[in-house]
Amino acid sequence: MNIVPLEPGEHDRRLDESLLRSLHALLGEASVSQAAAKLGLAQSALGRHLKVLRQLTGDELLIRVGNRMVLTEKAQALVAPTRRILADM
Repeated sequence: MNIVPLEPGEHDRRLDESLLRSLHALLGEASVSQAAAKLGLAQSALGRHLKVLRQLTGDELLIRVGNRMVLTEKAQALVAPTRRILADM
């Protein structure tokens, strides 16, 4: 099996963009299932993205309150910068 190396930074850039798009959808929908549908991803895939995002930010980002998910303060603070970064891409 041949493994073709990616150009330096190419994989990281794609991963970063993918996580950024996932974060934007999660912040906008405040729902893993709705954000996954919006992105055309499986709910489990977006759940894995959320786990990585939580590790990267050191924050839960979305927490369950009763039967719904709400954004943490840190997540709320990320809404505008995330929107701005994606608009500039």
